[in-house]
Amino acid sequence: MAIIQSKKEIVCDPVNECAEKIGKQYLPCVRPIYGSTITGVPQLIGTCFLMRWKNTSFLVTAAHVIDENESSTLYVGVRDTLVEIVGDFHATNKPMAQRSNDRYDFAFLKVTKQFHATLGDVSYIECNAISQKQVDSHGRVYMAMGYPASQNKKVNVVEKSLKPKIWKYWSTAASMTNLAQELDVSGSDHVFITYNHKQSRNFEGSIINSIKPHGASGGVLIDLGMLGLKNLAPDFECAGLVAGVLIEEHKNHNAIVAVKIGPVLDAMEKHAL
Repeated sequence: MAIIQSKKEIVCDPVNECAEKIGKQYLPCVRPIYGSTITGVPQLIGTCFLMRWKNTSFLVTAAHVIDENESSTLYVGVRDTLVEIVGDFHATNKPMAQRSNDRYDFAFLKVTKQFHATLGDVSYIECNAISQKQVDSHGRVYMAMGYPASQNKKVNVVEKSLKPKIWKYWSTAASMTNLAQELDVSGSDHVFITYNHKQSRNFEGSIINSIKPHGASGGVLIDLGMLGLKNLAPDFECAGLVAGVLIEEHKNHNAIVAVKIGPVLDAMEKHAL
């Protein structure tokens, strides 16, 4: 018997498959960041990703995650172990000394040979997988990847071992003029993707309670393209490019905000290359 699918189902099924495929591709490069509490127990505070730009390796995250380094030693989760982050970060400025006023909120660390050796056999996002065009994001499908704190609470304190659980979420981008005005940004350097903080759909299409994305800050935003019906022909090839860094959620606008990768690359060119 033939299966009748709605237009929404016809679109969602291939996009789910594409997101799953691209998610597996980037998973080895997206890692959790932990900080040690007063009791010495590691606690997840954010996400980062490893990338290579012009033959230089970087660890990229949100600036507010790195701010935690003022009071805590920071660790990156590599496979099932914690590795102390060593080196000096370049972070965006805090307007009026308040990170909450920072609309770019990204930081990066040049990975030295010594730190790379400590990290072990890790993977890096290569230049050809990075979006270098600041295209209009409206209507494009993006996937967010990070490590929510609510899903990553268990850490073996004695052995400093963990089993991190990645969060993947895809949605379309919107202009969100009101949010851009509230943040006092043009929107050209940011991507706003819709996110219902109460309910969303999982990759099987079932409606579920939304996962709180706290901890996913510093994670990666992947541009999956304009995945409308016209793009989903039988010979459609799924692809995804790194498009930005996740920086915050705005519940009152049902949105997740990311800064585009372009300003990050510009800062790398200016301060690290």
